[in-house]
Amino acid sequence: ITEYGQIISISSIAANLAINDIHYSAVKAAVQACVKSLSLYVKENQSIFSISPGTIFEETKHTIAQTIIDSDKTYNGKVIEIGY
Repeated sequence: ITEYGQIISISSIAANLAINDIHYSAVKAAVQACVKSLSLYVKENQSIFSISPGTIFEETKHTIAQTIIDSDKTYNGKVIEIGY
């Protein structure tokens, strides 16, 4: 097992704001909550976090990519909201 690493979950605005699709929203919120809970069990130099974008445009994709590049263990347990 490696000492360093990340698990990054791509969530959705639906996990954090009300939308018309109840089922989609519920599943995204549940997975996001699971990621937060799992973050309590990683090793010191590991992290698990969610990126929660709104509507994905080209600029949003670049922001998601840059967030992944910039991420480190300080991101552990966080939800990074992008585009809203």
